Amino acid sequence: METPLTQKELLEGISSSDPEVRTDAWLRAGEVGVSAIRPLAAMIVRYDPIVARQAKELAQLEISGNDVETRAKIAVKQEQVQCALEVTRAAKRALSKIVRHAGRPGSGEERAEAVAELLRLLQPAQPLAIRREAISMLSEIADDQVVGPLAALLNDPGLREDARVALERIPSGQS
Repeated sequence: METPLTQKELLEGISSSDPEVRTDAWLRAGEVGVSAIRPLAAMIVRYDPIVARQAKELAQLEISGNDVETRAKIAVKQEQVQCALEVTRAAKRALSKIVRHAGRPGSGEERAEAVAELLRLLQPAQPLAIRREAISMLSEIADDQVVGPLAALLNDPGLREDARVALERIPSGQS
């Protein structure tokens, strides 16, 4: 039996340029626990601007010429963009694995901790993409306690639809 993954190993694995290492890390994320939710969210936030910047640089390279040197630079930049995208995807998958693990039947305290962490990610200071991820994940494991915070998001034009869908999925008379 493998030794449980530590949070540090999870984050290093997710950040790896090796797809096999990344995959192994996110597949094992559930064993790390709820404490990794915020660091994974921070990783997603950190990589989103990297992807955007690299995509912009790639576009600029693509219009700058078609000589051998430029094509070589384009190939390198395409690899960088793809790697950054895959790190972001792996972090989102790991986050989902952790939340689903915490929401399994009989995991009352762990589920409550995960819900609390996800509710923290709904704060307006968080980027919209993180807030959307948190809403979606809350809809999978939450109960009556999140109906109020999600209902409040119905007034937010950027999150209204996400909140509505999440409320529909929560098995509660209040939602």
